[in-house]
Amino acid sequence: MPILKQFKLHVNKDYYEVVVFKTRQEMYEYRKLMNKEQYGRICKFNFDAICSTRIMKPGEHGLFGKILFWEESAQHIGIVSHELSHGALYWWLARINLPFIREVNGKWYTHEVNKKSDELFAELQSMLVNDYWSVYLKENREILTGKMKNAYITAFTSANRKR
Repeated sequence: MPILKQFKLHVNKDYYEVVVFKTRQEMYEYRKLMNKEQYGRICKFNFDAICSTRIMKPGEHGLFGKILFWEESAQHIGIVSHELSHGALYWWLARINLPFIREVNGKWYTHEVNKKSDELFAELQSMLVNDYWSVYLKENREILTGKMKNAYITAFTSANRKR
């Protein structure tokens, strides 16, 4: 399965690996191959992007998780913001709010995050970022050129259709 882009986003001594695929199906196939013990299981494959974190012991640093996109979702400001919100929240819970991680019989686990609150937080962040850029760029259209202009048109026409 071809990877279009792969890069790191650093958070202190940790990092997320970002992987962008050509199609949604290629992204799904890659996620299915990810180590279930390290990254957990996924019940449904109906997402545009996903942020998965590794279970790490306190004091362990490095690859904290992976954020997967497919080509179209990687160009959507709201979707990117949504997944990065998950990434920031998971990192904060694991590194700052340490009771999030616990040890049972020599294995490390994360406490269950309230998925409803987590999704609502990420969705609110996505809406705020979409609205910010929508207003800012409408008032400053002269800064839009070439590919950036096309990305703006694509992102905001699709974002406004979803509302």
